[in-house]
Amino acid sequence: MKTRILIIVVFCFTTLNVFSEINVSAYFDKYWSKWQQSSANVKIQGNYDGFIIYDASEGPWEYYFKFTIDNMNFPDKKQRKKDIKANHYYQFTGTVEYYVSNNYPTALSLFRKGKGPFFCSKTLSTGLPAKKITSRATIKIAAFKDLPKAYNIWYDNVCFAIDLGTTYFPNVKFP
Repeated sequence: MKTRILIIVVFCFTTLNVFSEINVSAYFDKYWSKWQQSSANVKIQGNYDGFIIYDASEGPWEYYFKFTIDNMNFPDKKQRKKDIKANHYYQFTGTVEYYVSNNYPTALSLFRKGKGPFFCSKTLSTGLPAKKITSRATIKIAAFKDLPKAYNIWYDNVCFAIDLGTTYFPNVKFP
C-alpha cells in the first residue's frame, strides 16, 4: 500500500513538472515591468534560434509574436560555465514579427497599454486584420549550462524578456 501511495505521489509531481511555466517581462520607458507567468493558453513552438508565441485556441498559424536569430553560435560548455559566473549574455542579431492596430500602432504603445509585454492578435476583435510589423532585433541570451533559457529581445524601443522555465525544445544539444 505504501508503495502505491509513493508511486501516485511521484507521478503527480512528475506530471506537474511537465506543464512548464513561461515567465515574461518588458522594458519600456526606461523601466522593467514585473515578471509575470504567462497564461496556460500561451504556447511556444520553434527552436532555440527562434520561435513563435501563440494562443492555443488560435493555433500556431495565428501567432502574435515571432523572432528568429541570424547565425546563432555559442562557446563550448567550459566557457559557458565561466560566462554563467560572470552573468554574461550572448548577443545576436535577428528579426521580430508582431502585430499592431490603429489604436496601438507601435510596440511601445502596446506595452504601455498592458503595463508589460502585450501583443495584438493577427485578427482584431472587429474581424479586421491587424498590421504585421517586421523589424530588426538584438537578441541577448543569458549564459547557460546545457540549454538556453532566458532571452531579452530588443526591438522598436522596447525589450521583451522571456524565461522558458522548464520548457525545452527536444533533440537539441549544445556541446
